[in-house]
Amino acid sequence: MIPPFFLNLSKMRIRHHIFCFFLFICIANILVAQSKKNSNGIAIKITLSRIIRTNNDLKVKIIVKNISDNLVTTYKDLVAGDLENQFANLNLIVEKKKADRFIEYSRGAFFDSAPVQDTIDNIRKVNIAPNDSVRNYYHVDNEYQFEIGDYRMKCFYRNNILSKERIESNWVYFKVVRKIYVKHYFNELPPTDSARGMQ
Repeated sequence: MIPPFFLNLSKMRIRHHIFCFFLFICIANILVAQSKKNSNGIAIKITLSRIIRTNNDLKVKIIVKNISDNLVTTYKDLVAGDLENQFANLNLIVEKKKADRFIEYSRGAFFDSAPVQDTIDNIRKVNIAPNDSVRNYYHVDNEYQFEIGDYRMKCFYRNNILSKERIESNWVYFKVVRKIYVKHYFNELPPTDSARGMQ
């Protein structure tokens, strides 16, 4: 028969190992989250109206911020496209709520603009100081049509389109209260802007 002292000691060791295991998991998750956020010294945040009634409500604000202590070069314009599009630095992900979970929402239409020059990375760039940011607006209805329902959206941003590394934004949640059809905004673009759907 094992003395009670040794039984208690064994239980304490088991608890200690369990505690260390969960502590390791928590630290690993924190490090992964930080590595996504701090990629290239850039963080990205998006905001959108909570209630969508018209096409005008689907203009998402996209903020690219320098969170490093150094001067950072980033894109002045945002060019949206599919994840596989080598000319795009912005990828939108939209999901619609069905029952108790969100599932990927398919687009109503999408147009990938051709590169202006015979090169891959021809998007205008700008240098931003620490804590400064570049703000752009993108019409989500430039590529999606929305049925009535609850949605969420996030985006991936590449600060170098020649790299596969992407920076993930926060999720934004919104409710569409009437059907929204695809609307294109090409005529609103300044002649020097290469960003599709931007103002």
